[in-house]
Amino acid sequence: MTWAEKVRFKLRTVHTEMAELRRYIHERGLPEAEAEHLFRGHLRSLDALALDKLPLAVAMDTSDILVRYQGKDAQTGRCSVTKMNRLFTTLHKQVVEMTKSHGQLSGNRFRWMGDVDLLVTACTPSLIFGFKLPEPGVRARDEENRMLLDPHYTALKDSLEFMGVVASSLQQENPRVVIDEFAASRPNVDECFIDSGLVAARKLLPSRDKKLESVEIAGRVVSGEGMVIDRERWARADHIIRANHIPSDTLEVTGHLMVVDYEVGRFTLRRLEDGWKVRGVRCRYREEHEEFVRAHGKKKIWVKGRACFDRERQPRFLEVDDLRAA
Repeated sequence: MTWAEKVRFKLRTVHTEMAELRRYIHERGLPEAEAEHLFRGHLRSLDALALDKLPLAVAMDTSDILVRYQGKDAQTGRCSVTKMNRLFTTLHKQVVEMTKSHGQLSGNRFRWMGDVDLLVTACTPSLIFGFKLPEPGVRARDEENRMLLDPHYTALKDSLEFMGVVASSLQQENPRVVIDEFAASRPNVDECFIDSGLVAARKLLPSRDKKLESVEIAGRVVSGEGMVIDRERWARADHIIRANHIPSDTLEVTGHLMVVDYEVGRFTLRRLEDGWKVRGVRCRYREEHEEFVRAHGKKKIWVKGRACFDRERQPRFLEVDDLRAA
């Protein structure tokens, strides 16, 4: 039974109960005006089901991912355009960043806004945002063939699915156990992709916005009920992205310092020298490196650190130990 079917069943149940109540009133010869108070609970249920639950249920059924915020701004249903735009843009940006970090696209160059674009299924002033996958660029008979032929579609689908995995993992005391089990069965899920997924989950709930208490991730990416990320689970994600999960393989690489995220201490090294085929390397730097990073945006730098590699021995994620101008 779909979400919409469940709500429609409840609507029919309330209507049936009201019909039985009217029959009872008629049999007793009671004036319906005097018995109006008997219907108040049913009418409130109808309003809640028709105005709130049914639109949400339809969005749940049609969305690959549904993000629902809780807090003062969400409860009033009168959120400002500025905040809605900020939350909407953050979600889209994080999905794009995850898709960029997908192992299958590590060497590709293309225009992201055109090649990776979700379709909106819900957007309400109660801060509910729904999205679904676009049609793949390659037509094929089944999902498996489409994913083989269209790497953009594969990366976007895996990114949405992994957001659901991350949200589920944060419900546990040790999220890495769930994440590592998922990664073991997926060759394209490496440390770079995992890191971008954890950062995305953390950024969905703004760190300084006290009017937002939690965010729920639901839709087809989550089986069953939605997964809630509150401040406690936000802290778990923050702890993991600041912990070290990189092996001891040392890498020295030269490239241009781009796409800095000061909030979580990440940048991307692009236009790599020495014949590397990857489009860029995701790098995690420490607090003592921040002044250098701020002063060398878009400049050529040399970086040394511990790195993880893909199956072709191309660098994917690097824990920075040292860096200097090249």
